[in-house]
Amino acid sequence: MHENERAALRAQSQSTDDAVRAVLGAQQTAWNRGDVDAFMSGYESSDATTFVGARITKGQATGRCWCNGPSSYGPE
Repeated sequence: MHENERAALRAQSQSTDDAVRAVLGAQQTAWNRGDVDAFMSGYESSDATTFVGARITKGQATGRCWCNGPSSYGPE
């Protein structure tokens, strides 16, 4: 691999890191103000999105329940 290819990969990696940090920062801000919809916007709107807690669930609707607390999940 040539040095210019390595430099391009490093730049792409940094760009990805910055994008992930931006999403996490926005989610933190949304969570702290109690805005579940804004918090959930950081996740892909897909039935394949998986949330892992006491049990494994899929989909954003389930994630919204998780954000509202354990009682929203139903019995453990």
